[in-house]
Amino acid sequence: MAALAALVVVCGGAGQARAAEQVFVLHSYSQEYPWTRGQHQGFLDALQADTAHSFDFKVEYLDTKRAGYAPEYAAMMAAHLKQKYANYRPAAIYVTDDNALSFALEHVDALFPGAPVFFPGSTTTACC
Repeated sequence: MAALAALVVVCGGAGQARAAEQVFVLHSYSQEYPWTRGQHQGFLDALQADTAHSFDFKVEYLDTKRAGYAPEYAAMMAAHLKQKYANYRPAAIYVTDDNALSFALEHVDALFPGAPVFFPGSTTTACC
């Protein structure tokens, strides 16, 4: 919940009419996994319950349960996302699970300079 509250603060003040805040969501796994779907829906539900703010989400899945996570794969995904989102500037980035956090730590500054990254938790401290 602290990550969600911080995200709302970063994305703008309450009570002001604003355009939708852009939020980039990066999941480690595929949307086929119940854990990923549940985590994603919970995140959307929590932010959309805040009627003082409006959000627009762009969502990507690294699919690392199927593809594995290695430096070569991460570099390929970074190149793909850099091209796909060349003119996109999110107000915040939300990453789920360890592989997405590792990816963010390595590549997100080059993709979305200055955008804060929010992470709900880790199963290991090896990546941090």
